[in-house]
Amino acid sequence: MQPPSRWQRNAARAAAAALLIGLVAWGLSRVARPAVQERGHWLKAARQASSQPLLLQGVLRPVDAVNIAAPVEGVLLAKFVQFGDTVTAGQKLAQVSDTELKRQLREAEIASIQAQQALSAAQQIESSTEYQAAARRLLAAQNSLAAAQRRGKEAQMLYDKGIIARTELDAGKQEIDTGQSQVDGARDEIATLRLKRAPAALRVLELDLENRQLRLEELRAKLKATTLLSPISGVVLYPEPTDGNDPSGRKELNAGAAVTPKDVILTVGDTSAFLIKAWVDEEDIRRVAPGQAVRIVLGADSDRAFAGTVQRVSSQARAADGRGQGSRGTAEFEMQILFKPPTDAGRSLRVGSAVNMSLAPEPGPATLRIPLAAVAWSPAGRPVVRVRKSASDTARMQEIEAGRTLVDSVEVKAGIADGDEVWVPGATAGPGDEGTLKQLLSGAGNG
Repeated sequence: MQPPSRWQRNAARAAAAALLIGLVAWGLSRVARPAVQERGHWLKAARQASSQPLLLQGVLRPVDAVNIAAPVEGVLLAKFVQFGDTVTAGQKLAQVSDTELKRQLREAEIASIQAQQALSAAQQIESSTEYQAAARRLLAAQNSLAAAQRRGKEAQMLYDKGIIARTELDAGKQEIDTGQSQVDGARDEIATLRLKRAPAALRVLELDLENRQLRLEELRAKLKATTLLSPISGVVLYPEPTDGNDPSGRKELNAGAAVTPKDVILTVGDTSAFLIKAWVDEEDIRRVAPGQAVRIVLGADSDRAFAGTVQRVSSQARAADGRGQGSRGTAEFEMQILFKPPTDAGRSLRVGSAVNMSLAPEPGPATLRIPLAAVAWSPAGRPVVRVRKSASDTARMQEIEAGRTLVDSVEVKAGIADGDEVWVPGATAGPGDEGTLKQLLSGAGNG
């Protein structure tokens, strides 16, 4: 067999090279452009302001809550309602023992009567038995002094005539001094009694009486309050945790438990309106302000929507980690939505029910976003997209720097430019799908 000629060898090499070039070209075409059977469409990325509604979740909480505490130290005799019961204003909730309170009330009544008697006696001091006795003692002392003075004069005359001795004269003078001391003592006693009628003394007695009467009224009110009545209409709430946020720290008081004025027996929530708390990240909180309308839908009943209003937007980031950051690592701020249910809502609204809310905030800053379906992942774990400048340009795989991700779109911070076309796998584009992301940005929610 003759070896192949030089011409044959050159022809074989040329055929092999052509085959290799064809295979490479076919492979590149498979990477740079989608296969004929691959479903999808090209979408032009455009930078524009986002107007997606914020999608929030929360639970219905009473707009206000009133704690019902024990009026006095005693024993909880009975509870007439259970947690979760609907109550009306004035309804009987519980009963606390009043034995100790009645004892205090009796003592307060005695003290009040005594204070009233003391004030009356001071106001009528001159007609009192004590004052009359002092006046009689003064009169008797004055009469005794006058008699001693007469005897003293007679003794002086007899002494001057030498009829009596010096000792008798000195005894008469001593009697006069004793009588004068008795008169002075009686006058001081009357003056002391009259001081009780002085304006300052009467004012002290009046204030003491007022204090004792106030104490008496306070105890009477507490005695009446041993029957605990609901101050408002609403729902009896479960007790709040007393030891941080640990549910096991909740203290529930039942009949027979010893109670003090510091113990909260029941809490009634005002359900004439509801306050819903939600968390919004720092990128969206700038577009939220008090007064904005909120659409509220019950988690268990999506057939009916209610209207709420943003009542408060916090100026400080707060979160469970204590550093003001939420689960996504960004600062989150508390927002409160006020919801006043219509009269025909009936019992469909219950405390603690989950609700879904949507809020149309002010348009945010213009950003470049692409559909989430357009993003793939490289072997290195980086986000990549198939991109081209125009229909006549060759497509390529481009790594991107992804920003905030929403439900069905992602912000692109670097990697593609405004006007670039990205390949979106999936259903073939309809007449209104190709072009820009206006439809995407107007219908997506927040993630």
